[in-house]
Formats: sequence, structure tokens, C-alpha cells
Amino acid sequence: MNFHNTGNWNESKWPPDGIWNNYMHHRNRHVARLLLAILIYTPATSFAQDSKPTAAKVNAAIDDTAPGWRSLAPADFTKVNSAEDTWSWNEGVLHCTGQPLSVLRTTKQFENVEIVVEWMHEKPAGNSGLFVWVTPESIEKLASDGKPGLPDGIEVQMLDHAFTEMMKAKGRKTDWFGTNGDVFGVGKPFKPFLPTSPNGSRSYPRKHLSKGHGQWNHYYVRAVNGEVRLWVNGEEVSGGNGVSNPRGYLCLESEGSPIQFRKVKVRELPPAVAPTMNQPPPGFTALFNGKDLSGWKGVIEKGKPQTDVLPEEVAAKQIASDKSMNEHWSVVDGVLTFDGEGESLSTAKDYGDFEMFLDWKIETAGDSGIYLRGCPQIQIWDPQHEPYFKMGSDKGSGAIWNNKKNPNRPLVKADNPIGEWNTFHIRMVGEKVTVKLNGELVVDDTVMENYWNREASIGTRGPIFLQDHGSILNFRNIYVRELK
Repeated sequence: MNFHNTGNWNESKWPPDGIWNNYMHHRNRHVARLLLAILIYTPATSFAQDSKPTAAKVNAAIDDTAPGWRSLAPADFTKVNSAEDTWSWNEGVLHCTGQPLSVLRTTKQFENVEIVVEWMHEKPAGNSGLFVWVTPESIEKLASDGKPGLPDGIEVQMLDHAFTEMMKAKGRKTDWFGTNGDVFGVGKPFKPFLPTSPNGSRSYPRKHLSKGHGQWNHYYVRAVNGEVRLWVNGEEVSGGNGVSNPRGYLCLESEGSPIQFRKVKVRELPPAVAPTMNQPPPGFTALFNGKDLSGWKGVIEKGKPQTDVLPEEVAAKQIASDKSMNEHWSVVDGVLTFDGEGESLSTAKDYGDFEMFLDWKIETAGDSGIYLRGCPQIQIWDPQHEPYFKMGSDKGSGAIWNNKKNPNRPLVKADNPIGEWNTFHIRMVGEKVTVKLNGELVVDDTVMENYWNREASIGTRGPIFLQDHGSILNFRNIYVRELK
């Protein structure tokens, strides 16, 4: 693709030449190579007399005897909010009465982990599950309250087929769940793989492979780097990603009906390695070196174009603005940090057509933005802060918020949870801007209006600002590539 083409940037061509993928690959090139599950494929091809061979049937099995796997024993678990007789072990099998609604947790927390478990409902319509990355806070609350309930985490459901008929008999809807291995978040952000439930919260299995009550099922779960995948009786069926803080306890669930578990095993994988920061991908230049404020300057006049400042006043105002910059902007562990008390930060250089990457993180009620060519702004704010809802914050970050005639709301809400890092990929050619937030297209080749003069087009060149709006801000991995 020609990077200098100033025409419409078709979504099918975004990012050009795989820039997004190259960028993410570059950021993670030092991530440890995780040990993958060993899949043993056993082809079995059948032939009919005087006919063409049929397609090969492929069976997959997990070798849980390979190095690294270990069995979980009674000493590896502890009850949370169950009764004394809810859980019991007998000859390697864990029995659960189903009463009360509660969980049994592991004694340790896990980050990247593979899990194998076999389970069997004793009665029709049984309901249970395996929880992954359960938060310690939710466990502590359940234990202190001493009441029935479930924790926050990612649930890999174990539901008997007769549950559907039971719900129908009660006159209840049955389109919101499946009985073959749903995966969904409980009190924790989760982006389910397709197909999903009608409300989009659950990953529905692509195949129906679970066996009914009285029969053993085999689950293999792979939970790595915020992503959970489920194999049911040898085939991958469902999962999702986008889990923030992917670390926590594993829990088995008691939910109303007796169930048995056996052959519970885990294999821990290497933890994620933080990507190298502030090292630009090929073709890009780092606007922030991770060490100091080189290449940046203070904004000399807030609330007006910098070009409106009289030439004879520029030098003195720049000195004062740079002093403020050094008092309120700083570098902490490779992160460009703003204390919320000073003014916006400007690149020392002006830019015309360009594309850039930028990581940002805000706190609760945070508000900021990215000025392009000195003009506001690609919006950043807390999408959960209700006082901002009247201004559109509930729609998410990333839009050209100051537009009046052209779109000023994001196409989708793609913000990560407050306190987590977000990534902008911005491309500006002429007066049109395209933005991706965390890999999701939020602005598609949209005109950015001139905030300072609504009757004129935006200028052809200008600085990039990191906007002050009275909030603590964090930025890193700020890279730009000029387009000619």
C-alpha cells in the first residue's frame, strides 16, 4: 500500500501493511515463548467399497503426563463460604453436594496456567463451573460475609443438558445460556469469542460436545495473558480475552446439584514479560525517550492558538511555560507523568500528515486528549464517570470531541478499565483523521474541524499536545511517522 495516498482510508486496509500487527509484534518481541499444550492428533480415515475416501476424522487429546503437570490434592484447596460437608474427597474423587451456593478455592493464585479437570453431574439439570483468575477481594468478601454467593472471575460453565428443559418447564427463557461449555466474566471484564449469547456477555461453544449427567466430561482450559480458551472432550469450543489483571485463584463451584470432579491438574506457564518501552517500531520515531522531556515544551497560551501570541512575547512566555512544565510533568520508571496541576505539553516540532502510536492511562474521573496540529482533540476520559455522561463520556474515548458538523462520537466503546493502559493508533492526512483504540476502529477517516476558526479548515501543520484537564495522566510509547 502507498502510505502517502491521501484518499479515503478503507477499514479493510487498516492498518496499512499490517502496521498495527507489526507494532504489537514489536512491543512483545521480548515476551517469553510460552509452553504450548501438547496436542496429539490421531487420524483415522475410512474407505467405502469402490468409493472415494471420506475426510479424515481428527481426534485431539491433551497429554497431561508431560513435564510440568501436577495433580491438585485436598491440601491444594480450601473452602470459602461452603458448609463443612459441601466438599469431600473419596479415592481421588472430589464430591460436592451442591449446597449451599459457594466455591472451593485453590490455596495459591495462578497467572498463566493450563488446567485439566473431569466432571460429572449426578442428577439431571445440574449446574456448576470452574472459575479462573478469581479476585482475592471477592474471596475475602464471601468469606467474611459467610453467605451463599459466587466470586468475581472468569467462569467456565459445567451445565447439564436437562437444565434447558427445566427452565422451559418453569416458563423461563433459554436463549441466554448453553449447555456445552459457555465461558463468561463474572464481575470482571471479558471479551467473549464468537458466537456469543444475545447480550454479548457469553462465549457460546462452536460445537456441542458435552455429555449428559451420569457421564464424565473432560475440560482442558488454557488461561494465558488475559485470554481463556476451553476444550471440551478434546476439541476447542469457546473462550475470550481482554481480562484485566489476569491473576487469581481457581475455584470449583457448588450450585444446587451434586457433582463429582476428578483428575484435576494444572501446569503453570511463564508469566508475561513486560514489553520493552519507548523503543519505536521500524519507520517510527520516539517522541518520548523514556528518560526526560527532550523534544517537548510547555504550551505558552492556554485556550487559544499558539500562533496568536505576539512574536515579542513568545520568548518570555516560553520560559515561564517550560518552568511550569518541569514542575508538573516528570518521568517515572519510563512513564511520562502529569500531576494534574500545570498546563498541557507540546511537541517542540510541528507535524503535517502523520501517523502515531501512543499509550495512555488515567485514573477515576480522568479527562485529557490529544491535540493534532495544535487543535483539540482526540478525547480521553473516564467512560464510567456519570457527571461526564451528559457530554458523551459513556460512549468511550477516541472521538474528535470538538467537532460540530462532523461526527464527534466514537464508533464503538473500546476503553480498557480505569487504571489499565490503552493504546491509540492515529493517522492524520489532510484534514481527515482515523483512530483505533486498543485495536478497535473508533474514528473512520473523519474531518477534524478547526476549533479555533470554524469557517476555515484545520491548519496544514502544527504541534501535537498532551492535554491538561486537571487530571493525573500517564503516557508512554509515543511514536510518530511523518507521511509526505
